[in-house]
Amino acid sequence: MASKRIRKDRLTEPGPGAGQKLDRKAVGTVSLAEELQSLAPAVQPSPWPGYEWVEGFGVMAMPFTSGHVLVLRAFPRNSFVPYKSVWHRTPDGTWSIFVAGAPTEKACPRYFGAAAEESSSARIDLTWTGPMDLEVTVEPLELRWTMSLTEPAYLRALNAASSRLPEAAWRSPLLLRGMELMASVVLGMGDVQLAGRVPSGHWATLTPRRMYFVRSAHAELAGLDLGSPVKATTPPTIGATRLPSKPAFAVGRAFFKLR
Repeated sequence: MASKRIRKDRLTEPGPGAGQKLDRKAVGTVSLAEELQSLAPAVQPSPWPGYEWVEGFGVMAMPFTSGHVLVLRAFPRNSFVPYKSVWHRTPDGTWSIFVAGAPTEKACPRYFGAAAEESSSARIDLTWTGPMDLEVTVEPLELRWTMSLTEPAYLRALNAASSRLPEAAWRSPLLLRGMELMASVVLGMGDVQLAGRVPSGHWATLTPRRMYFVRSAHAELAGLDLGSPVKATTPPTIGATRLPSKPAFAVGRAFFKLR
């Protein structure tokens, strides 16, 4: 496919308005890259009885000016098997999910595959090229995706508070609704949904403990430049599940109620 070069732009940041933990012991003492690379893969029971769980990091959604959307999930700790996945949505709304490290039926397609045109195995490599800089490559998708993350002071303060909440607090619908409103109004992430029914029919609850904004990003898919990361005018959806409109990187957990 012929390469179409598009100028990269920076996103404008909004103003302030059970085992191994993902939380930093002290803000700024360890780079994000060092912290996330040190996560040891493990299969462990969920902290919430009656739920499957995953813990790790990823890009909740990254819309591009070309109309493409990319999603990253890396879950070294969960109920079944450590894995990584990359989701891709074409401008016409067709989703594909690629998985490394696990059979597709035990990874993200278990919950979201019903709304995807394709779910398949792939080689996914994550390379931290700096303390806040990540490169993602996917074969045979021929995807190379780079990003630089940032944590402004007001977001660092919010992250410090949310990362110290006790596990039980995250099961409160009132807290989740407050988090949704904060993400929408304060962080400018659109109509954020932290709890709801996913395409498989499971009830899912997302509990992001820390958030980072995308300072800049670039992605090429089979030689095609996907353009600049952008805040979408309407939230991307997979099935009926809404994803954030503004590109953001999260460290946290997700829980899926057993049926």
